[in-house]
Amino acid sequence: MTRLLDIGDIWEWDLSGNTLLRGNFTGDRTTVVGSTTFAGEPAKSLLTTTTLNYGIGLPDVSVVEQVIRQDEDGNIELLGEKIGSGPMLSVTSLGFELPGVLNALTAKVGTNIFSNLKTRAHVFTTLNLNNVNIPLLGNVEAWMVSETITDVPGAVNTATRWYIPSLGNMVKFNDSILNGLSLTTLNGVLSGTNVLSDLLP
Repeated sequence: MTRLLDIGDIWEWDLSGNTLLRGNFTGDRTTVVGSTTFAGEPAKSLLTTTTLNYGIGLPDVSVVEQVIRQDEDGNIELLGEKIGSGPMLSVTSLGFELPGVLNALTAKVGTNIFSNLKTRAHVFTTLNLNNVNIPLLGNVEAWMVSETITDVPGAVNTATRWYIPSLGNMVKFNDSILNGLSLTTLNGVLSGTNVLSDLLP
């Protein structure tokens, strides 16, 4: 059973990784679920703040706001996206939904087109159930998913992620992000959430 996102949900991940130009980093990511409207209709917002510390100088902080709609089965449609201080870009052609129900060896493929004509192709392949160790949760069973997200113009993100539907989110991810000649590896592990679940200690 997929848990639907609720207003006020908070998710936190510990991050680590490296970039070719700046070397290793640590950091954290927080996503907060809020309430908003989009084109006059009620919707939910996902406000994600990522902080990366390289050990020298000030940390890099990035903020992304996504406006979504989620149906009763847990499927998520992306309605709009705002990166940093940029404009909110609406999705003018919806070709991909993040699935709410996961089944082994199934794939969803689609492309969203934004109001500035940017495209985002998404390949989401559910592999199988894996046992994974998450310090916050201990040893738990999660769906291992392979994802490829291609923004044109923009980056190609090839990722392996572990989702627990009863928690409503991923608990671990390993991303490899290629933007031009710049390669970033980004690893995350769930470190905190206010979501109630039988999995939480």
